[in-house]
Amino acid sequence: MISLDKSRQKALSLRTSGVVYFRQTGNAGSDYEVIDAQTGEVTTLTPRQFQALYVPTWHLPPHLRRKADAAPSWREWQAARGRA
Repeated sequence: MISLDKSRQKALSLRTSGVVYFRQTGNAGSDYEVIDAQTGEVTTLTPRQFQALYVPTWHLPPHLRRKADAAPSWREWQAARGRA
């Protein structure tokens, strides 16, 4: 079962330019849990799959980083969806 109480970071989807929240489930070589900010869909991906589909905000150029920064934080998103 996925624990939704842990903090997550933001990334942008390379396919949709939509914001997702993610975290690694263990050490640097472990899988990623990704939650789509729009749909709430949870996906587990290998590091290679994650890198092919998403770009963490710290890797984005400034004009794209603004989109991710404008999205609610993980805790704000949880509160808006009634999970706080």
